[in-house]
Amino acid sequence: REIGSIGRASLSFVGTYLDELITDTGLAAAGSFDCAGLYGSNCGTPSPEWRHQARLSFDMPNGMGASIRWRYFAAVDQDTTSSNANLSGATQPANLQIPAQSYFDLALTWKVGDHYDFRLGANNLFDREPPLVGSPACPAGTCNGNTFAQVYDALGRYIYAGVKLEF
Repeated sequence: REIGSIGRASLSFVGTYLDELITDTGLAAAGSFDCAGLYGSNCGTPSPEWRHQARLSFDMPNGMGASIRWRYFAAVDQDTTSSNANLSGATQPANLQIPAQSYFDLALTWKVGDHYDFRLGANNLFDREPPLVGSPACPAGTCNGNTFAQVYDALGRYIYAGVKLEF
């Protein structure tokens, strides 16, 4: 969206609602179970029912731009708290829920002439720690360092810079 002669603003939003995530063990005795909104020794990696990314950007005519991104993951409950009898196991009170997580990322860009693009940014701008869980709720293979790095930002603040040269 053009804002007069001062520049262009844009907004993007991508969200995902997970209605169900059925796991069928293939064994009649074990049956199947739904892991939407759960994590733990049976369901493995956290599967939040809602997650999204929203980005607000502003680009000026002189080639400078800035954008902020919000990454959100809804809370997930330990799978053993489910009413499904197939999700059995010991419940660890300290791990009953991983609360909702939000991360904010900032990016600055500068296009100089027709051949140079500079960028500078920080992911996890506020250096938010990843949610930690105890080892009983942290199955090997999907959990590393008592967190789920494939879902949550385990590195902390990440600063980057780059330049693109076109010839």
